[in-house]
Amino acid sequence: MEKVRPHNSDAHRRKRSCGRAFTLIELLVVIAIIAILAAMLLPALARAKGKALQVKCINNLKQLQTGWHVYATDFNDYMVPNAPLGFPTNQSWCYSATEDWGTADANTNADIYRGAILAPYLGGQLGVYKCPGDTIPSINGQRLRSYSMQSQVGNVYSYGVSRGYNANYAAFVKASELTRLPPVDCAVFLEENMCSMNDGYLQVKNGSPVWPDVPGSYHAWNCGFSWADGHASMRKWATSVLKIPVSANYRAGSITTGVGNADYQWWDAHTSVHD
Repeated sequence: MEKVRPHNSDAHRRKRSCGRAFTLIELLVVIAIIAILAAMLLPALARAKGKALQVKCINNLKQLQTGWHVYATDFNDYMVPNAPLGFPTNQSWCYSATEDWGTADANTNADIYRGAILAPYLGGQLGVYKCPGDTIPSINGQRLRSYSMQSQVGNVYSYGVSRGYNANYAAFVKASELTRLPPVDCAVFLEENMCSMNDGYLQVKNGSPVWPDVPGSYHAWNCGFSWADGHASMRKWATSVLKIPVSANYRAGSITTGVGNADYQWWDAHTSVHD
């Protein structure tokens, strides 16, 4: 007598199991779990990316500062020149290359920076001029430079101008002049916000809580600085008027804070000293 295979054989059960589809509720549960995991992971990934950009910015500033030191060694202790608009282009560390939000040649012309005074001391590395957090382009493309030199250093040619802008405060010409303002406390290069960026000369006004040119805040309100002793670091601004978003639609005039403002007092103490 022929045997009949049982209907619920293992093979049959596997076939039925393989053909079973997700229910709508199961699918929604999976989607919800994925959304929760993404919400947990994305902020951590954003923080990690932000920290990586800060590290790269600090590395750029260290390289600029190293070039600054080597230049001083080669030129009898003179700091690499820093000069405002109106000076001959060959009298500034970056050729007074004027950037803007429009179509200025200096925004994208690499030859300007390859021929600048500091260029031979940077090994031709154009990337060190730009903060990696500066990502909003001008009309003619991504700008090549985000960093400026604060006005009280590098005054071999612009001493009179810097003293005129900043009366009764020291304008340094040689590295050896950094005694009352020790090298570890003397800011040299820093990010400048594009609302005031133009010539690479960031004007300082000591003794009154005015910011003629605006330090940057490209890293979640942190600004990268290099220091005359060779190190670089971040400064996180606490003052709302310094937390200016980098935007082509924003134009800032001179901004002010109170004399007792912590950011102003810190800035005043790290840019110059009263004569």
